[in-house]
Amino acid sequence: MRVVEKDRVISGMLRDELKRCRELLAGLQKSAATLPKGALKERKKRYKDKSYSYYSLKYRDGEKVVNKHVSSDQAPVLMKKLEQGKK
Repeated sequence: MRVVEKDRVISGMLRDELKRCRELLAGLQKSAATLPKGALKERKKRYKDKSYSYYSLKYRDGEKVVNKHVSSDQAPVLMKKLEQGKK
């Protein structure tokens, strides 16, 4: 791009934009690292003619798949965080 190399104003604007994009990307990666991974599922069990339901977070830890119990109080908060991670 010979025009950009010759014009200092345009090359300066492009450098500033590149710097801004890299800072934005670093911030997004940092915030994404704090969000939980996995999928939240409502599991249902039947025991002696009664039906019970509970939430479980399913995620991968290396080669293993982990199912972690989540209390019903924490489930809505965790759902919002998981949706943020998908965005």
